[in-house]
Amino acid sequence: MRLFLALFLFLIMPTRTVLAVVTLDSVFSYRSKMYSELQSVNHSKSLLHQYNPVSQLGKYYAHLGNYGLPMQSLLYKAPSSLLTTFTPASMSAYLYTTDSSNYYDTKRPYTDIQWINGLKKEQYLRLIHTQNITPRWNVAIDFKRYRNKGYLVRHLANNAHFTASTQYKSKNNKYQLNGAYSLNRLSLQENGGINDTVFLNIGFVDKASLPPILTLAARVSKSNSFMLNQRYYFVGNKDTSIKKNSAIIAHGVYFNLQNNYSVLRSHYVDNAPAPNFYATTNYDSLYTNDSNSVRIHNHLLALGYSSKTPHDSLQRWKYDTYIGGGVQQGIINYYNRRGVIAKPQLFKIQHTTFNNTYLQWQAQASNYKCNIAYNGQYNIAGYNGNNVLNNFVANYALTSTHVLSASINNTLRKTDYFNNEYYSNNYTWKNNFASTASTQLNVGYTNTKYRVSIQAFANKIQGYIYFDSLAQATQSNATILNNGLILSWHARYKKINWQSNLTIQTNTTPQQFVAPAILTRQLIYLQGSLFKNALPLQIGFDGSYMSSYKGYGYMPATMQFYNSNTIINPYPFVDFFINASIGQARIFIKAEHFLSGVFGNNYFLAKNSPAHDRAIKVGIYWYLYN
Repeated sequence: MRLFLALFLFLIMPTRTVLAVVTLDSVFSYRSKMYSELQSVNHSKSLLHQYNPVSQLGKYYAHLGNYGLPMQSLLYKAPSSLLTTFTPASMSAYLYTTDSSNYYDTKRPYTDIQWINGLKKEQYLRLIHTQNITPRWNVAIDFKRYRNKGYLVRHLANNAHFTASTQYKSKNNKYQLNGAYSLNRLSLQENGGINDTVFLNIGFVDKASLPPILTLAARVSKSNSFMLNQRYYFVGNKDTSIKKNSAIIAHGVYFNLQNNYSVLRSHYVDNAPAPNFYATTNYDSLYTNDSNSVRIHNHLLALGYSSKTPHDSLQRWKYDTYIGGGVQQGIINYYNRRGVIAKPQLFKIQHTTFNNTYLQWQAQASNYKCNIAYNGQYNIAGYNGNNVLNNFVANYALTSTHVLSASINNTLRKTDYFNNEYYSNNYTWKNNFASTASTQLNVGYTNTKYRVSIQAFANKIQGYIYFDSLAQATQSNATILNNGLILSWHARYKKINWQSNLTIQTNTTPQQFVAPAILTRQLIYLQGSLFKNALPLQIGFDGSYMSSYKGYGYMPATMQFYNSNTIINPYPFVDFFINASIGQARIFIKAEHFLSGVFGNNYFLAKNSPAHDRAIKVGIYWYLYN
């Protein structure tokens, strides 16, 4: 009764206090990229119930209905590198990589613990810890583990991710080092989905009673990556206006050496293949037992120049530019185990090597009003020979309130090796696809006072690679045009908050390029505090909606989403949430998808894959610094 009374008082009190924002600018900061400017961490977690990438503003996915299982973005993203990759795109939202590692600088040890518990034995734990060993040397770890049984039979995701990073700079700042190590282990049960027709016609039912298409399929994948980046300023001037222990090289010429090493292994087993589920059977009709492994070396040596703006001269420009050459080498092995489960025979189907020799360059200039960045890559020889990438980004502040932005990405890139050559029991292809030519243009305007932004985008793609209705890699002969508009705003009136993201897009080839016409996420919530600001609260609704479109299916044998031509009908997905902050602890309670079944059972996210039932989830985030 006291809790309901407190919530009632929160709703009627006239206070305008907003959710507390605890910033530790003087204690903790981080670099999201090597050698970038330090950024202050924001501990507000004002929408901390959005821990799942699927539920975050501006992100839209087709997925399998369970946290930790594969997902596919419904918005096109231009390539950021020419180098071939073997990381499955369907799991990229979860994976830790050395490229995404953060580098920290702390005056005190810092720890962030996150724990989430939900129905169907969902357990989520994340631990972040960082501290400076010396004023010039920092180490950090980030560990995440989650296990989610799911609502369907054989729907389990049991994954673990770990990354460690370090940065060091010499006393005179001429030598700087960044290093990172990442580990990902995925253990997934694969059920192939359920029968759509049966589920749609039976009304309310416990999903655990529905038979899956695949009854004995599973995948285990593991990846390890190591990166070491060293920079040495052999010409450099100190800037005495910059405080001690910060970036005191005002102007400098440097050598940069980066070394990367990655190992990826994946193993897929199906001990009871369903009739007509796979396109073909190449080696064994009774069992599928495939694995592949990849080892990749990548080394880049660059020469660069950087300058940093003194604190007493905001109007001066600062620059950072480099050009370098690199080599990428890889070894790929495909295996198949044939025969009985107990003692299968191991066969190496294919052994392949590949290499790339490339040039890479970057230039960046900025002052207090403008930021301009340009980076490019050209592959001289090898698998991606004669491919080129150019990417330009600019932001300009007309005033402190009005900000303009623009970007253009122009790429000629040969598809990843997996799409050209693959060997397994159920899928084998050896293609010779032409390089894909793509151009992505974005222009935008942001009003920081009213928290409104509008962005227009235009994508032109020639030679697009997709997976057809048989889940086979295919190249389109059409020129794909994908244009659209993104509107975002955060409106406030007293305690009422309305955050919105609306994407409207067109697509000239829906049979080959999946792009729903309308995608939106809306948050409406009350924000205030109780007990003299001791308990900041957010109470509200978080909903998403997509228009009808020809959607994806998922093929577990290749970890790829394919164009199924199955119509995914619209359904409102709505969550109710309460976020609270008590001292250094942040807590959320969420009733997820509480409209499940209200408008029927037609709430599919991909072919044969419905969303989960309504679920209660509780999360606690606790950060410590001492």
